[in-house]
Amino acid sequence: MEHACRKYNITPEQYDLHVGILPDFDMLPPIVPNGTMLYQPRNSGFFSVIENLIVAAYVARLSGKELIVDNTYDWWSYDEKFDDVFRGVFTLVDRIPENTVAVHFDAMREFIFNAGEVYLRQFYTFKYDMYCSIERAVRRYYKKDKFSVEDAGLVFVRGGDKAQVEVPLPPFSRYRTDINNLARRVPRVLVLSDDYELAKDVCMDTVAENITPDYHNGYHHKYAGKVSCLPILKNYIALIDCKESVSCPSANLVNAAHWSRAYGNHNFNTFNPVYRYALI
Repeated sequence: MEHACRKYNITPEQYDLHVGILPDFDMLPPIVPNGTMLYQPRNSGFFSVIENLIVAAYVARLSGKELIVDNTYDWWSYDEKFDDVFRGVFTLVDRIPENTVAVHFDAMREFIFNAGEVYLRQFYTFKYDMYCSIERAVRRYYKKDKFSVEDAGLVFVRGGDKAQVEVPLPPFSRYRTDINNLARRVPRVLVLSDDYELAKDVCMDTVAENITPDYHNGYHHKYAGKVSCLPILKNYIALIDCKESVSCPSANLVNAAHWSRAYGNHNFNTFNPVYRYALI
């Protein structure tokens, strides 16, 4: 923190803001929408879609509009229907109303990326409120077995296409440092991943237990392909319910869970000082 404050000439409070920590979340005043704004999602991973829908909904709210989501083409990559999972959170339309203004993908992200502190704090509150609704919707929909993690520290390791094209994995020694430190704070340390072999390697020579299903071979997004999103929902719930999450939020799943763990503002991750991102 001290290095960042000196380098970027920011205060400790500004540092907290940019690593995703707020002391509290203010209530946003309710609005009565005056019309709608349309968002057309890109075909992407589960929580990548959700993250961008939240940004679009915030931009629409700033304009005094309700967000509607274009459902006239196949942008959802999962077997389970989007509207079944998120009914009541997002509004899908099968017919685009006339004279509807669209939320532009690049423009909305550029706005958040360059937002000043006032907008950023407001967006954090909005995002927290949205993830409260998203978590409720997921828990209402997901009825299968869950991981038992309430007393455990959970380390999530993202493999698959994320590790190949976006974020290189840190040295395993870093994970082992975090696991050893975590073991002093919680009764059990668990490692969860989209890649069983990767999780097994992280657990090697540590007290951590690998709870990753052995048939997980790393998630790779396939355009025009459909897979079940139930394993993603199961992991999301586990990352919320665990006693402590020591995981990198560059994975959209982790970032989403850390927003749902709004008041768990602790970051003991030695390879990434950011607890959660405003924008993924």
